[in-house]
Amino acid sequence: MFSKLKKHTILIILNLSFLCVHAQDYKFNQFYNAPLNLNPALTGKLPGLYRLVANYRVQSKPVSTPVPYNTLSVSADFGLTPNKYSGDILGLGLIASSDRQAAGALKTTDIMASLAYHKSFGYDHNHYLSVGFQFGLKSRKLDVSQLYFESQFNQSINGFDLSLPNLESFDKESFIRMNMNTGVFWSSNFSKVLSAYAGVSMFNLMKPKDNFFDSDAERAMKLNGHGGVVINLNDKIMINPNAIYFRQSNLSDWVAGSTLAYNLSGSSHPYETSAFVGVWYEGTGAVIASAGMQIKSIQFTFSYDRTISDLKQANSGFGAFETSIIYQSPSRDNEKRYSIMHCPKF
Repeated sequence: MFSKLKKHTILIILNLSFLCVHAQDYKFNQFYNAPLNLNPALTGKLPGLYRLVANYRVQSKPVSTPVPYNTLSVSADFGLTPNKYSGDILGLGLIASSDRQAAGALKTTDIMASLAYHKSFGYDHNHYLSVGFQFGLKSRKLDVSQLYFESQFNQSINGFDLSLPNLESFDKESFIRMNMNTGVFWSSNFSKVLSAYAGVSMFNLMKPKDNFFDSDAERAMKLNGHGGVVINLNDKIMINPNAIYFRQSNLSDWVAGSTLAYNLSGSSHPYETSAFVGVWYEGTGAVIASAGMQIKSIQFTFSYDRTISDLKQANSGFGAFETSIIYQSPSRDNEKRYSIMHCPKF
């Protein structure tokens, strides 16, 4: 009985803790495949006209929670050239995300319009400085019927009886707030062999009120810093080391690793078809492995992270699965009809 009671107590803590602490934004370990989630300045940063992206993450089940944490995000963005001779790009986009936590009791939905301008430099327009903004709405909904409270524990059945009153008083069970994000991004193609890029982005600039009780609790701003290099070896192998650091309130984390891609379409159409694998390390103590393929305009990537720190005692080492699908229209440069999408090389 003691073990069951201990398990129920842990479940109560998991289900209620999110009501008592500052909420944290969701994240994708495939940050490099979620451009509009990573940095608003990446909106429209592509050689073709448009790009469609879908990212999905499903977390391991905490304790006995019947529904795992999961996040879905979809986006569409366009790269317009107001003056084709200047090389500048005007980016327009839209992103929608849905995040479910605490056995589906807490649902967060974000819908943001995205705008960016990419200023080119250099004789061949091989260097870009970009600035981007996002503006939209954040919606949160709490389904109290999915939560377990101490007052609902029935000793006679040694379990929870949801027909009992929870004795809790919430001021509201849903709300909608305005929000804004911004970012800057730099990228340069130094040669056919070497490219580099870096960016900084800030989220929750409006610090929207974020509480189901009558309080002034705000969603903390989040800072992302990210960058990487691209090394193309004889149009056969491409290496893309990259990293990200993010901080929100008093919490921080980082991810660093690399992708290795192999050209399957020959020297006449390099990387029109390619296969790639990657390995990253997350600062909290997890190893992330990924694999995928690009077939002309479509890229598929799958990844899995496994906990190797002491936290594995809580989740048996299981982390999360992620998948991403990207469709990008062919490049406007006929000599590079299909761009390499798993890195910002143009």
